[in-house]
Amino acid sequence: MDKILDPVDFLTQIARTNFAAFVSAVHRPRFKHSAFSANVCRAVDQFVDDVLAGKRPVLMLTAPPQHGKEIESSVSVLTANRGWITHGELCAGDVVYRPDGTTTRVIAIASSMPSDMRVTLSDGAQIGTHSQHEWLLHPTWINGRAARIFETCEVAARGTWCGTPGMRGARANFQLPAVRPLENASKTLPLAPYTLGMWLGDGTRTEARITVSGEDTAIFAGIEADGYAETRRWRCNEKDFHASFAGIRQPLRDLHLLNEGYRSEGGRKPKFIPGAYFSASFAQRMELLAGLIDSDGYVYPKNGRVTFSNTEPELVKSVERLVATFGWRVTTTWFEPRLSTSSIQGRERVAQVCFQPDVVIPCRVLRYREAFKPKAMKRRRSVVRVETGDFGWGNCIQVEHPDGMYLVGDTLVPTHNSSLIARCLPPYLFGRLTGELPA
Repeated sequence: MDKILDPVDFLTQIARTNFAAFVSAVHRPRFKHSAFSANVCRAVDQFVDDVLAGKRPVLMLTAPPQHGKEIESSVSVLTANRGWITHGELCAGDVVYRPDGTTTRVIAIASSMPSDMRVTLSDGAQIGTHSQHEWLLHPTWINGRAARIFETCEVAARGTWCGTPGMRGARANFQLPAVRPLENASKTLPLAPYTLGMWLGDGTRTEARITVSGEDTAIFAGIEADGYAETRRWRCNEKDFHASFAGIRQPLRDLHLLNEGYRSEGGRKPKFIPGAYFSASFAQRMELLAGLIDSDGYVYPKNGRVTFSNTEPELVKSVERLVATFGWRVTTTWFEPRLSTSSIQGRERVAQVCFQPDVVIPCRVLRYREAFKPKAMKRRRSVVRVETGDFGWGNCIQVEHPDGMYLVGDTLVPTHNSSLIARCLPPYLFGRLTGELPA
C-alpha cells in the first residue's frame, strides 16, 4: 500500500517547484493568496521554467504601492544616521534598526494610505497601521509554536485574549519576539554619558551644578573620573550637597540643555537625552543609564527591578527610549500629586519608569550596584488590543535586509514590510536553480 503523505509533507513537496505553494508553506497554516499574489507567483514560475529550459527571459514586476503594509506617519523611528524621527519622515538611504540589534538601510518609500487599525501592546505602545500590515508573532495558544506572520486583521479576528484580561488564567494570544540590544560603535560625545545622566536627574538647569545626598558623595568621584574636576562643594540642607564641576557648562550649552534665555510657560526648559546618545555604543548607553539611576532611580534589593522617577514628560520619554535600546520591556505609570512621607504636599504628577535589566548596570551608588539580580530570560511584549477606526495616514517602506524586519515606536517594536518578493523569492529561486530545498 502506498504511504499516505502528511498534509504538511505534501505541501513541502509541491513547494519545491511551485512558488504559490512555497509562499503558503512559509506562512502556513492560514495564508490565502489574493488575485495579485497568485498572478505574481505564476509569473515567477514561468520565469524560472524558462531559465531552466535554457532561455534568457526577463521578468519585471510592477505593482501599485497600496498593499496595506503600512505604519502611521507620526509613529517614531530611531535611525542610526538621523536619530529619532517619525515614520513619515523616513527617506531612502536612512538607516534603521533591526530586532537583532543590527541596522538595515531603507531603499524605497511607498505613497501614503490610511491607517485603519491601531495595535496596543502590553508596554503601552500604540502603533497605527493597516489591516493587512504584517507582524511576526508567537501564537500562545499553540505550545512551542514558533513565531510566524500574521496580518493585523488576522490578529483582530482571532481576538487578543484567552479569558478576561486582569482575571486569573487570562492569557494574551499573541506575543512579539524579543529584541536584542542595539549594536553601535563607540563614539565621541560632547559630555561623558554618566555625568550627563547625573545632571539630567539632579542637575541645575542654569549651570554645571549637581545635587547629591550626603550618603552618595561617591557620585562626585565618579564625575571626576569622567574628567571633570570638582571646583566647589557646599551643603544645601541637613543631608544634601551641591557641587560644581569644570568643563561641563559648555557641553551642556552645545547640547541645548541649559536654561539660558529660555522663555516658555513656567520658564523651565525641558530636560531630555540628546539624539546622539541613542546611537552610542552599548557601554556608553549603559553609563548614561547608570547616571540616571544614581540620580533619580532606585533598585529593589528583593528582585533587582529598577524604577526611575521624574516629573518631566520629555525626560521620562527619553528614559523609556534609552531602556528600550537594551531590549528590555519598559512600562511607565503616572501618579497624581500626593503627600510625601515627610508631610510635603506634591504639586506635580510623577512618572515611574520600570524595567528589569538582565545585566549589572555600572552605578556608582554601591547599594544600587549590589542590588542588581540579572535574569537571562526577557519577558515578551503581548498584543493586548486591536482597534478599528481612522488613525491617520502612513506609508510602507522597503528595507535592504531580506527578511524586511525593522523597529518602530518609542519602545522599539519589531515589524516589517511586505514579504512576498523580498522574503520568499530569494530562497525559492535558490532551491529551484540548485535543486536544493531551502531551509
